[in-house]
Amino acid sequence: MNKKILLTLLLYSSVAHTQSLNNFMNKLIEFKTFERNKKNIVIFKEHKTEPTYIFSANNGKSKEFRSCKWEVKCTNHFMSNFINELSAIDVDYSDEIKNKNYSIFVKRKKIRVQFANSKCIQDHKTHYFQESCNRKFSFVLNKEQANKFVSKIEDSINEDNILTKKR
Repeated sequence: MNKKILLTLLLYSSVAHTQSLNNFMNKLIEFKTFERNKKNIVIFKEHKTEPTYIFSANNGKSKEFRSCKWEVKCTNHFMSNFINELSAIDVDYSDEIKNKNYSIFVKRKKIRVQFANSKCIQDHKTHYFQESCNRKFSFVLNKEQANKFVSKIEDSINEDNILTKKR
């Protein structure tokens, strides 16, 4: 009887351990933007059967701006394409890349990124008539931030590619 209980307990603990290994997140990069409406952006990598990247962002509340919060999930393929296009953009020229998922454009030597399928998840109202906030997730990067961002995400993607080739 005790052996059966011990075996069952061991089985449940090993299943719980493998599930916790398959679904953990780590923080890849965290930065603040240098725009009028400053945002704190954190990019996590969620380790599942296929890795998922999560942009989590919020901005501070002020007299001019409401406090908004965004969360955008991206697949490994999406992030790879996004990083390739972000690294190819030239900040010395007015460059623009539009995609169905995001747009990247340069203005005054700063890179502006806007995600199409994102909106505020803060659950606050914006107007007197109580309309829900639907601001899209966008942020501005300078050249140094963009380079750091690209290198950190490329390292993470390359790490995944090496691990999948070993399997």
